[in-house]
Amino acid sequence: MRTLPLALIVFISLSASAAFGDESPYFEYCGTTQWKTTDGQVGGGTGHAFTYIKGLCKNYSEKYPQVVPCDELTSDEQSAHPHDGVGISLDKNFSNVNWIAVPDRDLMFFGSIERRSPTANDVVALQRKAAELKVFEGVKLLDGKVEGQFGTDAYADNVARNTLGTDIAVNWARSLYCVKIPVKKESLISVAAYLNKQNQLYQFGEPYKWDKFSNNCVHLSMNQGHALGINKHISTDRPMPLALFNLALPANAYMMYADLAVLKKPSYGKIKKDVRNNGFSTTQVGSLLSNHEAYPNGEIFLTEGLGIQTAPRISKPFKLLMTPEKYKKYLTDENSNESSNAQKWVAVYREFLEKAEKKNEEQKFIDYLKNQLHAASDILAQ
Repeated sequence: MRTLPLALIVFISLSASAAFGDESPYFEYCGTTQWKTTDGQVGGGTGHAFTYIKGLCKNYSEKYPQVVPCDELTSDEQSAHPHDGVGISLDKNFSNVNWIAVPDRDLMFFGSIERRSPTANDVVALQRKAAELKVFEGVKLLDGKVEGQFGTDAYADNVARNTLGTDIAVNWARSLYCVKIPVKKESLISVAAYLNKQNQLYQFGEPYKWDKFSNNCVHLSMNQGHALGINKHISTDRPMPLALFNLALPANAYMMYADLAVLKKPSYGKIKKDVRNNGFSTTQVGSLLSNHEAYPNGEIFLTEGLGIQTAPRISKPFKLLMTPEKYKKYLTDENSNESSNAQKWVAVYREFLEKAEKKNEEQKFIDYLKNQLHAASDILAQ
């Protein structure tokens, strides 16, 4: 494949209708290990899953977790609570909601501290930050899980402490295996509608009932991906034994997204089909892998020997017994570094665009390739 001259890359970048990067929405899925605490508690071996959606914002006009595409907020609303994305996490101990929205990626992933052993003082600072952002406003846990009167500041602080390492500051307690996938801005409307409906079900109906096999964090994460046009829908609340054929494991979902968006070899025919059917392809510039080892042992969590269970993937005979740990071999520059990834895609899109124009393909497909070439070029020109 031929690569574009730097001058042409810069020209394409400057002529693009919208810059790729800061303004571009994306879906980030993370599967995690289990957690262990210094007082002897051990989380489930399957681990946890959560997402971060750039371009989706917490709706502060509601008194319980709801979201809205950031573009729909007024300038006053944006100024009052500035953020450009939310982390979405489901907890087995939630009662009146299905998920929370964390309007700060650094807070959700890393607890807003550099990589070191977290301390009790860090927990206090994190509780204050969560209170400031109203992360747990209107969120009730199952009876007996936390002390205090629901609706008070003390109760919200206790919820923040109880969900530490699962819903906020996740990397303090767990290793993270993540896949980032750029998405269409229009699809943010669909994923907001899906998420809001989920919390409305439990805010105004029966309490949420977590189920390991049929209604867990991975079901919620994958159905966000479905609403964004990335993957198929996965059913919830299926009776046994049907639920056994519908397993949703954090590790397996990570490998699924990695295969779907990052590791699949670019195919002219497949991308053309995806654009015709969905308006975009998940195999694209900006689809990246990342891995974040758990923070060092601290006063709260022990982070050595953490497990993450997988199930054999019958549909992937050559990767039947692969694990997230083994997927680390795919963390190449092209798959994990934004610039190296863009360089690969500039060459791919240039070749595909020339082919599409020669074959007089649908204008929709040609325009898509041009826009993606702009996106890849913009990254390299930064």
